[in-house]
Amino acid sequence: RSLVGSEMCIRDSKRLERSQKEQYLDLDNRLVQLGAADREFQTEDNKSSEEGKPLLSKAPEFDNEREAYQFAFDLMRNRQYLESLVGFEEIIVSFPNGQYTPNAFYWIGELYLAQGDNEKSRQSFIQVISLYPDHQKVPDAMYKLGVVYFALGDNQSALRYLGQVQQEYPNSSAAGLAARYAVQIQQ
Repeated sequence: RSLVGSEMCIRDSKRLERSQKEQYLDLDNRLVQLGAADREFQTEDNKSSEEGKPLLSKAPEFDNEREAYQFAFDLMRNRQYLESLVGFEEIIVSFPNGQYTPNAFYWIGELYLAQGDNEKSRQSFIQVISLYPDHQKVPDAMYKLGVVYFALGDNQSALRYLGQVQQEYPNSSAAGLAARYAVQIQQ
């Protein structure tokens, strides 16, 4: 009996390890893809001079939500995750009804997920879904909630969100990711 239990624990541990690696790779891939998709935000004067170096030593105060979002996003792209997190949180406070606020909640969720803070990640993705139900980030947030709930050990909720994104957004890239992830959970 204990040998079977040990084998199950090892298998679950390996599955969780594989899942976490895939989450990291997924986040990294999405950051790269977003960098290509968000080129409209880039300007020559606010790029960093060297990869990984701060764009500015102190985060400026922005009157323009687009500039604040671009600043936080550039920090994230330059792998300055903690600074980026602060920037996205400042967008939510400074521009609570802004155009980029749903994106800020989404990226906060991604950043917390990458740090392993599943509860804060969950809260942020829930904000996207509940406050901005028609936003383009909703399918991605639903998929990520499936990932987060699995990491929290709640397979039933994980499968519910993964199924929901497949049902409500069948043509989204998140639906394909959700289908593959659901299969892994059920194995």
